[in-house]
Amino acid sequence: MFKLFKLNYLIVLLAFSISIASAQDSNLNSFQNGSIKAIGVSAEKQSKYVALKTALIIAQRNLLEKVKGVSLYNLTQMKNSKITSDIIHTRVQGLIVGAQSCGEKYFEDKGYAEVCLQMPLHGHGGVFDVIYPVIKEYVPAEVPYRPLTPMKKNQSRPFDGLIVDVRHHLSFQPAIINRIIDHHGRTVYDPSMISHKLMMEAGPVQFATTRAKAEAILSDTGSVHPLFIRSENIKSHTDVVVSSKDAEKIYLNNLQSNMLHRAHVVFLLQ
Repeated sequence: MFKLFKLNYLIVLLAFSISIASAQDSNLNSFQNGSIKAIGVSAEKQSKYVALKTALIIAQRNLLEKVKGVSLYNLTQMKNSKITSDIIHTRVQGLIVGAQSCGEKYFEDKGYAEVCLQMPLHGHGGVFDVIYPVIKEYVPAEVPYRPLTPMKKNQSRPFDGLIVDVRHHLSFQPAIINRIIDHHGRTVYDPSMISHKLMMEAGPVQFATTRAKAEAILSDTGSVHPLFIRSENIKSHTDVVVSSKDAEKIYLNNLQSNMLHRAHVVFLLQ
């Protein structure tokens, strides 16, 4: 009986690990590609017209679920989370109507169709553009990070970008809201620190799977001297917890280079 329990536990644990890794890969692909894609497949033995219409409706439904999953992973952090969820749902549904086609095909031999839809993350009418006002209104005002003791200005060359290594935390989820916090829960960085324009153009953070790629991303934004730190923990799948020493380092260098307000932030994933 005990062995059977252990086996079942291991199966559940493995399935959970696979689902977390799969979600991370899916979200990462969306952010790296700059769009969220979904495919709808109709049932077989249908006319071309009916099959394509059915596949389109299924693709729209799948796209809605993917956008909701990527945009605000930890909705419980929001003020009036139920109201916020409804507002986001309504705004995202508006985006779904204008989603771009990325291909469709009808298989005559079996009488079914596949339809691909995609929604851009960036630009006017993109996911970042639509979600940003909701973030500004409903994300609760967190306690911003401040050093506990007066800090001397860094006399050396300040860091002008930030790479946060979260590869050792497989539960981390790329999202619209990925905050950096310290052990006391004080906010070191979140999307409210950047402008609407910058949110639309680049998003609050970028994601990479190697340090070289992370440095290349920052280089494209004008950052040539990035700070590299390793996260200490993950909270609620989306918040990255850094040590007190690293929080101070990030804060001080941002005072000199404004790297956070320029969204010069990359998270390094597995």
